[in-house]
Amino acid sequence: MTGIWALQLTELRGEDIFNGLYAVPDPYVTFLGHSIQKEVVTPEVKRSSNPSWTITNESPIMLPLTAPYESAILNSNLLLCVNNTDRKDEYLGSGHLCLGDLVRHRVKLEHSPWEFTIPLIKYGSSAGKLVGRIKLVRIDYKESWFTYKMKIKEANDQQWKNVKGATR
Repeated sequence: MTGIWALQLTELRGEDIFNGLYAVPDPYVTFLGHSIQKEVVTPEVKRSSNPSWTITNESPIMLPLTAPYESAILNSNLLLCVNNTDRKDEYLGSGHLCLGDLVRHRVKLEHSPWEFTIPLIKYGSSAGKLVGRIKLVRIDYKESWFTYKMKIKEANDQQWKNVKGATR
């Protein structure tokens, strides 16, 4: 049997995110990193400085990793960029999560989700924060790689259809 490592996001919310123009943004989050197989984007949350993306246990956000071994993840980072669809994808801030900390947490606390708080920075200034829960999982599969990638895509697409007001 073969498999891959993936990040499983079980909770995500923003706090005090604003665009500096006294207008309430329509934020969304993009997940990036050299160890992420492909960019994943959340749907926008309409008019909220404190957005919450609804994620259920039945369909969490899955971010497949390119790293073949757990030790290869130690020096990787996950970049989270927050943008505003209300103003043509205006940049609202970004922060990063050290995946090495997540690997060490996984070993220490036996696979329970890790709670994180990521301060967002926009051009050197504080821009709010993202708070959530994430865990590192090993996914074993018997199907071909293409079939497996399609299953992850379908699961992520279904998750965003379940989010009220999702447009992405």
